[in-house]
Amino acid sequence: MKYSIFELSGCILKQTNMSVAALNFRGLTIIEKVARTKFIVSKTERNNNFVEPSPSLEEITESVNDLESKNSLLNEGSGVNKLKLKIANLFHNKIMADFTSYVQSKSGGDAVKIQSSGLDVKHNSNKSKLLAKVCNVKARPGDFSGEVVAKWKLVKGTKLYISHKSLNGLEGWISTDCTSTKVKMTITGLVSEQPIWLRFAAVNSLGHGEWSEPVRVMAS
Repeated sequence: MKYSIFELSGCILKQTNMSVAALNFRGLTIIEKVARTKFIVSKTERNNNFVEPSPSLEEITESVNDLESKNSLLNEGSGVNKLKLKIANLFHNKIMADFTSYVQSKSGGDAVKIQSSGLDVKHNSNKSKLLAKVCNVKARPGDFSGEVVAKWKLVKGTKLYISHKSLNGLEGWISTDCTSTKVKMTITGLVSEQPIWLRFAAVNSLGHGEWSEPVRVMAS
């Protein structure tokens, strides 16, 4: 990746040519959403860029089939069926949002890799601004083994938050493969009861802002 350095209020921010994955479900009918999901599944199958999708393609297929089935029952005109469809739609939106986050993380913001999954790429906007540093990070052990839960202060203009981990907090930083669109992230797959250092950055169409100060935490 190419980097260019900008100084903003005395802080140095790194701008990357990072693209942002877009699901683009907004405005679609259920039938259109089902078709788009099946297209995404077909593009991701046997895709070397995304060998072990999370959620799995089996989970996504099960969810979209359930959504399609619930939608077909609307012809019976039952209020119960409408409620079931609403619940299935909300669940499917969530599972596909998780898949979009997975693609974003695994692709490293590479537009070609993102599009190879069937997802779209958000276009850069002239209104986008370099993002500020993620601050006030607090982390604690999660509820399950190998899990950490972190929170921080909102960074305006953020589309996505990404995270890195390191054994000493100085070097060897690698992606946790966990992302979030909120100011809270659950990081999984860590070694239980082993201290780990974490850092976070905000992402928009211009790339990611400055990394947070590293925080030391022990996974549950």
